[in-house]
Amino acid sequence: MFSRRCYARIVFTSLFLIYSAGAFSQPKSLERNLEPVVVAGEKLTDFTGANLGELFLFAFRDGLWQQIPFQFDERDTSGSYFIADQVTGLDANDELVFMARDAGDRADGSNWIDDGNSLNFIRYEIEVADTLAAGGQAWVYLYRSNSLILDPNLTDYVSYFSSTTGNAGQDTVRSLYYEIAHSTNGFPKDLKITNAGGGNNEDLLDVLKFRSRAFGSDITENNFNVNAQQGDDVFRKEGLIRVIRAVDVTITVFVFTFDYVTPPFFYYPYSTVVQLDVPDVGITVDSGRMSFDLNANATGMKFVSANNPEPGFTIDGVPDSPNKEIDSVLPNNNWMYISGSPQGTIVHLFPLSKSVGNARMLYYKDDKTPNTSDTGDSLSYGDIGNDISGGITPPATFKYIGYFLSSDQPSSVGAQIAAFERSPFDVNTTAQPFIFGAVALTSFSLSVEKNSVVLNWVTASEVNNAGFEIERRAHSVREWQSLAFVPGSGTSRTVSSYRFEDRGLAAGSYDYRLKMLDLDGSFEYSDIISAAVGLPETFALLQNFPNPFNPSTEIQYQIAAVAGQASGSARTVLKIYNLLGEEIRTLVDKEEAPGYYSVTWDGKDKSGRTASSGIYIYRLQSGHFVETRKMVFVQ
Repeated sequence: MFSRRCYARIVFTSLFLIYSAGAFSQPKSLERNLEPVVVAGEKLTDFTGANLGELFLFAFRDGLWQQIPFQFDERDTSGSYFIADQVTGLDANDELVFMARDAGDRADGSNWIDDGNSLNFIRYEIEVADTLAAGGQAWVYLYRSNSLILDPNLTDYVSYFSSTTGNAGQDTVRSLYYEIAHSTNGFPKDLKITNAGGGNNEDLLDVLKFRSRAFGSDITENNFNVNAQQGDDVFRKEGLIRVIRAVDVTITVFVFTFDYVTPPFFYYPYSTVVQLDVPDVGITVDSGRMSFDLNANATGMKFVSANNPEPGFTIDGVPDSPNKEIDSVLPNNNWMYISGSPQGTIVHLFPLSKSVGNARMLYYKDDKTPNTSDTGDSLSYGDIGNDISGGITPPATFKYIGYFLSSDQPSSVGAQIAAFERSPFDVNTTAQPFIFGAVALTSFSLSVEKNSVVLNWVTASEVNNAGFEIERRAHSVREWQSLAFVPGSGTSRTVSSYRFEDRGLAAGSYDYRLKMLDLDGSFEYSDIISAAVGLPETFALLQNFPNPFNPSTEIQYQIAAVAGQASGSARTVLKIYNLLGEEIRTLVDKEEAPGYYSVTWDGKDKSGRTASSGIYIYRLQSGHFVETRKMVFVQ
């Protein structure tokens, strides 16, 4: 008979790929490919403290393991990405990021990457579930190993390029599918949807505009100035999946100047998230606006929004009159769609709380007439955003989410992406051990109850599991003894719990193990666990069970060692009497060593006849110990 340990896997000759029949894998059914997945470190507690360079993310597709792009972003306890984390290795504040499109099939627990060192650790199965489409699921697997290396051919979705001018704010973030460049104030000023992203790689953006009005004067993005003189004024983190960027600016309002560090801007493969917080600087803000102003290259593109359905309006620099009401779609369905061929498609999301300001409206200006009081190129081509008036009490938040897609997208993609943002993925993590054989045994433990040993074990999953043969050996002997067989669950992906009680043991030390048997006869042994059964410290006669009884009952008692008694044994007598004091039956009459005992009375007298129904007395005497109890026999 051979152990499954040697035959658990058929290895494909590559460090990162392994072939498996995949008979128990579950295919990917998730269809949301545009969004990133962010997993908090608090969901990966078994890897707490792990060197981030020892963690690798894999997807299982068509029986093959493949490394996929991912990144870990460390954060300090305040949630900052840019202050040095004082905790060594992975901790609860950190974030794992990957793309939903790269997730794969679900792998059986016996399917493992071809890396021996990873077997020393658990792996995390990370399930990504679509909360909008029942059954939409995909999986990735986070492994730990100090012998693996990162695949140098992994896709680098997004890259950061520092400014080549004298102003650090003029940096660029380039995704495979779009590119955003920033102006001297750190705000986006150029947007290209690349050829790979389904666009024509032409700049479509004039500038991302910010407006607020206080004391009768406008405060615009031009009031923001990057603190180039302070050196490192652009904070950033760059990985394969996202760039995180914040800008240290000086805001000038009248004669007042103060520093302001923007919240993090996030740049993902298909999207970007920009947030601006209006700080409380002791002034009243009468109005506010964040808008995305395009340039003349957007001519011919179409504008559609949640409250301006098809056919929408054509961006041509000629004024239009769209429906500007947005309260009915706030806070999270305020989407806007701009699309044209060959330029590409932009989906704007401007989430906004209804508690901000007294009135909220769509801001839309399509007018190529020069306006010298405007910022940027002083022209408006499909300038779109939120316009808030009255009652803005700082601090207040303005947020923009943009998706940059190919030119062949229908306008319904706007509502779809808004729904995605409202209903993020449900992400679940499960720590999994490697299944050497048919059974993923997650625990095997015992407890001692008097002269019985109770075994408990739990499996996370089972594959073709016939069952468990329970084996025991005393420490004084070498040979294992088979005690019992407990049937398994066959093939199961749910947690299963098992229990077995080894009763009537003499005092001593014992070892136990499980022999886990496959349906084909192969097997695997569990680890060995040990138990020590001691002697009772007191005499006792326990209540019989069951009581009342028919046809038989069990009587348990225990005999303690008697000090000064050389043999340790004592004459033990256990008898049954009726209520008249007449002896009915002698169950025990012999020398017995200290220990736990059990005897059964079958309800018959000393002549072999069945006793009458009624109350009976049973009496135990062992040495100087005497005790009696009552029991009821019912026919």
